[in-house]
Amino acid sequence: MAGLSAKEVGAALRHARALLAASHLDRPTLAGERPRPFIALLSSEQRRGFLERLDRKKGWNSRWWVTGFAPGTAELASDVIKVDGDMTVSAGRRDGRPELRVHVYYLFVYAIRRPGNRGPRCG
Repeated sequence: MAGLSAKEVGAALRHARALLAASHLDRPTLAGERPRPFIALLSSEQRRGFLERLDRKKGWNSRWWVTGFAPGTAELASDVIKVDGDMTVSAGRRDGRPELRVHVYYLFVYAIRRPGNRGPRCG
C-alpha cells in the first residue's frame, strides 16, 4: 500500500496506536501534567511545533492534541477508561508522492469526579 510493505504498514499502525494511548490514556497527561510519552513519539519537526505552542495563553495551543483535565478540576473516579473505535489505512498522494494515510475514529469515556470527592459512585 502506497509503496510500503506489510511490515511498514503494520509499524505505522502500531505507531498510531501508541500515539493514541499516549495522548488519551496516559494517567499523568490526563491529570494535566506535561504529556511526555506523547512528546517522545513525535517526529523532531512535530515535536518542535508542539512544544512551541504547548500551553500558550494566546493564539493556537497544541494542548488540544492530548486529553487532560486542568489541575485541580477533576480526577479519574475509576481505573476503567472505555474506548471504542477503529483505525483504517488508505493510500493517497501528497505533492505527487505516494503516502499512507491512517484514519483513526475513537471515542474515549472517562469517569471523573471533583478532586477529593470520594462519595458513592454510580454503576
